[in-house]
Amino acid sequence: MSGSRAQALRKNSSPIERKMWRLLFAFRTNGYHFRKQAPIGQYVVDFACHQAKLIIEVDGDTHGTALAMRADARRDDFLRSQGYMVLRFPNGDVVRNSRGVFETVERALRGKPTNQRVGHPLPVPPHKGEGDLTAIPAEGQKHAEGGTSPLVGEAGWGDYDA
Repeated sequence: MSGSRAQALRKNSSPIERKMWRLLFAFRTNGYHFRKQAPIGQYVVDFACHQAKLIIEVDGDTHGTALAMRADARRDDFLRSQGYMVLRFPNGDVVRNSRGVFETVERALRGKPTNQRVGHPLPVPPHKGEGDLTAIPAEGQKHAEGGTSPLVGEAGWGDYDA
């Protein structure tokens, strides 16, 4: 598919894809840069981290048919032949089990190469309308979402220490 098709898909992402993008953004501080609607061969994948060779697909209801599953299998075979690991998440998991989705991606990234130019040693100011830095917990405090993560630090979802 062409780059213009990928660009059109990026501009018209679904609410579920936007939620997944927010989950994946947390990995950026550790050098894992994901691209939205990235062209690879004849396909446009939902999310790709080229350095880690990881692709994430968010599947809606249309992926449950026999025809769609065969098409997804062909697509996944091609992507694996290019050296990528493919993770597929149903829309419902992204919405109702975002922590599980996050942890699955985290496990898939462990030990994978990173893009050292991407990580930030200090917090990056949010874009206008995306909250403020006061929402980031102080060192040693748990984030409101709870949990810990070896990739994103002790505070879980918002620790910016690289």
